[in-house]
Amino acid sequence: SIKPNAEQERDIRARYPGVIRSVHKSAGDSVAKGDVLLTVESNESLQVYSVPSPLSGQVLERSVNPGDSVDASRVLMKVADLSSVWGEFAVFARDLAHVRRGMRVSFRGAGADETGESSISYVAPAGHADSQSVVARAVVENRDGRWVPGQFISGDVVTAEAQVPVAVAPSAVQKIK
Repeated sequence: SIKPNAEQERDIRARYPGVIRSVHKSAGDSVAKGDVLLTVESNESLQVYSVPSPLSGQVLERSVNPGDSVDASRVLMKVADLSSVWGEFAVFARDLAHVRRGMRVSFRGAGADETGESSISYVAPAGHADSQSVVARAVVENRDGRWVPGQFISGDVVTAEAQVPVAVAPSAVQKIK
């Protein structure tokens, strides 16, 4: 499946406990680095401070509204740069010995024109007991936004390549009009 690139995703929290005074962005909104996402009135100083976006991207989640009481542990929003995403693939035990970092992977979505290619950047050191599989991940360039987090994909890993001679002699090919 397609997932946000966790290296380009941030949880937005309040620096100091307080009350949300205003929320300027909603889920799905685009943001630039430094845009004010919300304002919080500090419980101690009663000063209102702004919470800016730490990166350019899109608001994935919003979990607060004006008047909500917050502290530093609560995630208020999630912001992600979706110009690159992760393609995560389940590799089963019988295939695990053949899949390594750096190998090419061709993948496809639900539509016939939804195809892409990348290389394996990570193979998990431990698996999932319930599915008996290990996650292999590829970083997928997504500047056009066609790969949406949550979208299912399937992939084929190129485990070996070989040069072979032509199996059909050119004289055997017929042109039919």
